[in-house]
Amino acid sequence: MTMSCVNEKALIIIAAYNESSNIESTLQEVKDYFSNIIVINDGSDDNTLELLNKLRVDTISHCINIGQGGSLGTGLAFFLKHTNLEYAITFDADGQHRPNQAMEMLNFANKNNLYAVLGSRFLNKEYLKSIPFTKRQTLRAASIYEKIFYSINLSDAHNGLRVLHRKLVKEHLVPIRNFDMNHATEISKKIVDSTLPFEEFPVDIIYQNKDSQSTINAVNITIASLLKHR
Repeated sequence: MTMSCVNEKALIIIAAYNESSNIESTLQEVKDYFSNIIVINDGSDDNTLELLNKLRVDTISHCINIGQGGSLGTGLAFFLKHTNLEYAITFDADGQHRPNQAMEMLNFANKNNLYAVLGSRFLNKEYLKSIPFTKRQTLRAASIYEKIFYSINLSDAHNGLRVLHRKLVKEHLVPIRNFDMNHATEISKKIVDSTLPFEEFPVDIIYQNKDSQSTINAVNITIASLLKHR
């Protein structure tokens, strides 16, 4: 990829906790497509921070682990306060997302004047096949749950790949109040309630040799969110 293809108009926000086995390869791939990157090191106790310093990537470090929602909140606050960029893109540190698809989503947002583009594993039949069966059913159940209790009508619950316009972030998303994995439902709810135009976009997730969120953990998140809702 030539440098002329690298996007300079969006900020990639990567929340990282103990990602020493993935962060270097993830950043190398992201740098092929994006020049503006901020990593939120969420109190990692492995050598994630050492690797980030070696790679000379802009980093904000939390003294303790506060959760992915809190890390994304830190990243979005940095985006608003320290940049004039039009879009922020949330991107997982574990290498499960594809930077070229993040670029496609950004171009889609620009072309269609959208304030958010949300990745979905359920819009492409081939991508759908790559999701482990149990996880697929859990994600479907989570989407139904969000539709019933929060009026969120999205095909994919808790997909971390998102393109977010500055106006949406500033006026509707921050602050992020849920620091745990419930932040994903909070973000989706705020996007839906904003009434600003958004769409989902087909993406696939790289599951092979990656530590994905366990099904049990996903169920626990749903139960906790349900109890909070009540």
